[in-house]
This record gives sequence, C-alpha cells and structure tokens, in this order.
Amino acid sequence: MLISGETQMIHYPGLTRGLVAVLLYHDGRRCISTALRTLIQVREGRRCTSNISRDMSALITKYTDELMRDGLVEKILG
Repeated sequence: MLISGETQMIHYPGLTRGLVAVLLYHDGRRCISTALRTLIQVREGRRCTSNISRDMSALITKYTDELMRDGLVEKILG
C-alpha cells in the first residue's frame, strides 16, 4: 500500500505517502462495495426492467447467491 501511495503522491500534493495509501485503501473498498451493490440490484427478480441479457442475469444471480451463501452480508456488517 505504501508503494502505491508513493506512486500516487503526485495526484495528492502536500500529503504523505502513508495518508495517500489510506485514501487509496478506502477508495478501493468503496469501489468494491459499489460493485457488489450493483450486482445485487440486477439479480433476477430485483428490478422490473434491466438492460442485461437473461444469460447474464442468471450468471449474476448464481454468483451473488454463492456470495450470500458464504456469508457475505454477515462479513460486510461485521
């Protein structure tokens, strides 16, 4: 993380590499959370209209079912 912070310091003038690394870490977690939320929202039966194919919807539903079966909600809330 510190190496990533150091390489990204040019985009955050005045901040230390440690602080940049923390910002990058939290930004990455936010991106993952947003992606998971989007996947769960396009599951079969969640939305009346969706611009994805039935095959893609079935794949997303299968993937998110596995995540939920593995305790995704409990891990996120924990």
